Amino acid sequence: MKIKAFTIALCIFLSAFNSNAQQANFNGTGTAPDFTLSDMNGDTHHLYSYLDSGKTVVLKLMSVFCGACGMHAAPTENVWNNLGPNGLDEIMVLGLEINANSDSSDCSNYINTHNLTHPLINNVSSLSLGYSVSYTPTYYVVYPDYSYTPVCYSSCNNSTGPTTIENTLTNLVNSWSPPVTDLIISEYAEGSSYNKYIELYNGTAYDIDLFDYEIWKITNGGSWPEQTLSLNGILESGETYVIAHNSANSTITNSADLISGICSFNGDDAIGLAKFDGNNFILIDAIGEDGPDPGTGWDIDSISNATKDHTLIRAFDICNPETDWSISENQWEILPINDFNNIGVHSGCLNTLPVVYGCTNPIANNYDSLSTSDDGSCIIPSVNINFPYNGYSSSQSNINVDYDVSNFRVGYPGPYINGHIHYTIDGVMTMQYDTSSITLTNLSYGIHTFIIELVDTNHSSFVPAIADTLYFEILANISGCTDPLAFNYNAQATNDDGSCFFVNPSNHVINTVGMFFDPDTLYVTVGDTVTFNISNYHNAVEIDSATYILNGTNSNGGFNFGVGTFDWVVPQAQTYYYICQPHAIMGMKGIIIANMPFTSVLGCTDPAADNYDASATQDDGSCTYSVALGCTDATASNYDP
Repeated sequence: MKIKAFTIALCIFLSAFNSNAQQANFNGTGTAPDFTLSDMNGDTHHLYSYLDSGKTVVLKLMSVFCGACGMHAAPTENVWNNLGPNGLDEIMVLGLEINANSDSSDCSNYINTHNLTHPLINNVSSLSLGYSVSYTPTYYVVYPDYSYTPVCYSSCNNSTGPTTIENTLTNLVNSWSPPVTDLIISEYAEGSSYNKYIELYNGTAYDIDLFDYEIWKITNGGSWPEQTLSLNGILESGETYVIAHNSANSTITNSADLISGICSFNGDDAIGLAKFDGNNFILIDAIGEDGPDPGTGWDIDSISNATKDHTLIRAFDICNPETDWSISENQWEILPINDFNNIGVHSGCLNTLPVVYGCTNPIANNYDSLSTSDDGSCIIPSVNINFPYNGYSSSQSNINVDYDVSNFRVGYPGPYINGHIHYTIDGVMTMQYDTSSITLTNLSYGIHTFIIELVDTNHSSFVPAIADTLYFEILANISGCTDPLAFNYNAQATNDDGSCFFVNPSNHVINTVGMFFDPDTLYVTVGDTVTFNISNYHNAVEIDSATYILNGTNSNGGFNFGVGTFDWVVPQAQTYYYICQPHAIMGMKGIIIANMPFTSVLGCTDPAADNYDASATQDDGSCTYSVALGCTDATASNYDP
């Protein structure tokens, strides 16, 4: 009967709401809360009654004043028309008006404006009903097993949208498979010669122990069972188990999990699957039936003797076993004889375990062994080195290591995971039972590796390891100038020995003039720059004092300049000797006398002062006198009595 858009009949009010504490949420966990709704004509809408009848229910939580809800009205109505009572009759659609400000008149206007024929419920509290809402409209597709999938603007895996909502809802309705209760016979082959096999399929969400199952057979009519075959092994969820004749061709035997003579059957031999119920094995699925011999075979879907000289594949939407042949005879796809292309695989119903959100990390304090999907809530133990930092260097042979331990009890039990500390320095491990600083002593020069790790009460590492690693270097104890601004800064020095000095460099020039250096004797200060201008046929080569005296030409490894202009910075205080090698015998040589920079010494430079400092080179105004100095002439204008 066509449903008319009578306003009074469709504006339904809530007469009884959520009777349990279950809350439908955007993760789709748990079961949908039940409710009973009554319309103004006295008709009731009980959610679980629809579900128990095998229907899927689409709930639309909305507001009649919501523009987006109006845009979703037509697509939702299309789903109702296609899949509801006037279509495939698979679903019920219920609109839930959750705006407390709407009344029956508003509800009627919405229905008439959008030509709706599916029920609309007014004055609903989503909180009382037990359904979360993320903007309007928010949808829930509720399945016959009370599970559900949310569809919302945000926060859901499936989102709303007026151009996509019809396909989204249709796909979600069609995606549901009935709960699989047990194994089924998924394929059967009665081929030529001994090309015969039986295939079982596990569409449940769990792995099943085949020890509780048997294959039964009746030959040429009779009663269950005339012959039985015990099974063993674990059949995993979504997998098949093939039992074949030992003389079948290699395509069959290569796919077989078990070889058995029970597969010596013909088209008129009934094959059954039985399960142990705690006391006896009970038939749960069958091809054919007990009773009189059917002759050549059983008919399937108007195909005579279909169980002979055919391969049979269970329809993809058949989820559960069936012993009533009058029902199951229409559940098979019939393939030609010796068609074994689908052996070992089955595209059928497959249940999955419900998603359980929680912490899935075994080393977390709040690890939940029942969780199947991590929700990011894990409280993970950690250890972190604060000092020294990675790449740290020191000339000290002792180092204190400071660190933090979080979400872990060291040395004693408590609310967190507990255990101990293991630390290693260059591979040598030490145990520690508290969180005090760790002192590393007598460290040798070089690079060291330090690892600190949290372990359990049995001193075993966690997986993955909870650890932190530090690399640092102990430097050799080298004295020298450690001030980078000093002229004699030593980057390798670790201890400052007070030798630093600072220069105010000057520039000097030495030219070659004929067979002479001009000047041939030069006084400089360490840090000064000497520029050599060397003309053709000359050079300037540093030599030692003995070679200089003998007018020799052998270099001592110091500066060595050819023709051109060269700058040389005086490195240290000493006398430098150099020659022109081609003309050394003619006395073309020179001397550079280098002194340390003059450093001002501040102090009192007046010998008459009480605090005269003979080493001071610059008076700093600090002189003091025990005898007052001044003018003693009483007639003078500046007389100082």
